[in-house]
Amino acid sequence: MIDQQKSDYVKFAKAKGLNESEIYTKHIFKNASIPIVQGIPGSIIGLIGGATMTEEIFAAPGMGKMLPDSISAHNNAVVIALVFIFTTIAVLSVLLGDIAMVLVDPRIKLSSSDTSKGEE
Repeated sequence: MIDQQKSDYVKFAKAKGLNESEIYTKHIFKNASIPIVQGIPGSIIGLIGGATMTEEIFAAPGMGKMLPDSISAHNNAVVIALVFIFTTIAVLSVLLGDIAMVLVDPRIKLSSSDTSKGEE
């Protein structure tokens, strides 16, 4: 948010006469939240990998430790189930992250306006 405070659009908003709370809520917070929302899906995917490594290293019980143990025990059904669960969580986090980006960033639209329809 500190980076956004020095932007031109903030200076323009101050010149228009907006008060500080309006500038922060309508302009600065919206633009500062874009990188945060963009990083959430990657953080969730990294959390799954980090849990797997941490639980294996420290011998903590959990789904992360269950995956390497199942691989070494040749328990294919459990391996397939865990990979399916982890992949589903990863795909859903990316999907929800894309939907959240549509809500946060006004430049992204869900519907596409195809201009080539009338040119044929």
